[in-house]
Amino acid sequence: MTKKAMVFFIFVSFLLFTSVGRIDAATTYSVYFNQVKLDTSPFIYKGKLYFDAKQIFLAAKYKYYFDSKEKTYIIDKAYSTGQKTIRFKINEKKYNLNSEKYITTEPPIYVDNKTLITPLFFSEVTEEKLTITESKKVINFGNYDMAATGNIKGVLTWQYNKYIGTKPDVNAKIVLIPRDLPKYSRIHDEVFAITLSSIPNGTNGIFSSKADGYGNYNIDNVPAGRYYLLFLSNNTKSDMTISKYDQERLDPLFGVSSWEALEINLKLNKYKLKEIEIIKDQTITESYDFGYTYF
Repeated sequence: MTKKAMVFFIFVSFLLFTSVGRIDAATTYSVYFNQVKLDTSPFIYKGKLYFDAKQIFLAAKYKYYFDSKEKTYIIDKAYSTGQKTIRFKINEKKYNLNSEKYITTEPPIYVDNKTLITPLFFSEVTEEKLTITESKKVINFGNYDMAATGNIKGVLTWQYNKYIGTKPDVNAKIVLIPRDLPKYSRIHDEVFAITLSSIPNGTNGIFSSKADGYGNYNIDNVPAGRYYLLFLSNNTKSDMTISKYDQERLDPLFGVSSWEALEINLKLNKYKLKEIEIIKDQTITESYDFGYTYF
């Protein structure tokens, strides 16, 4: 190869290399799916946000399969209302959702051995509303605005006896669990079921706290939405029963072993379960008196 040809080859190679583009490092966005924080982050490719398709679908608890013969990605999940099955191909605007054909403006692409999809494409195929809040670096799929937050506070007390009366329920536990927590996000952490305080706030949309020396508690910056609010006394003992109403609401949120651990908690100490809504930019007050201990 002549020197001139060599220079030309290097120049062409440089043009080809630089025109391919590359995936930049993962961004710092927090990603939520139906009020549950996903363990995934979008990438920047050619100035646009993309997800690793396999990573985000698996994080959202979809089954993910590539049919090499048909060159088709098949993603599905079973819901209480039925099965959702998604089929798509690289660089094709057409995709199938439960056998119905649709068109997207942002088809999947293949870069650096990764199948990439945009937040809009993920929103379209999962039929979940997309909200991106750039100021807070939040990408939310679903009906909840995870960038909108509110606060909750209150006082927990109990009755010592008829002479001394009301006392603060020091170290009583407070837990917020999303009411629409999907079945695939059931709580399997037995330590949390026992302590109600072992996981970082925000994990799977769950927040917890303890009453201070005056019985006061407050939890700030809770994503707006509907929650189960659970108070568990530290100073009053229970009559070893759980109401059927409460069990029907809590049991589906926990795995078998973690529910058994929580059930022991609720039978030993008095508790109170409520359905509440955290409202954007507001502080709601929820207090409770556990009354007298059973023994």
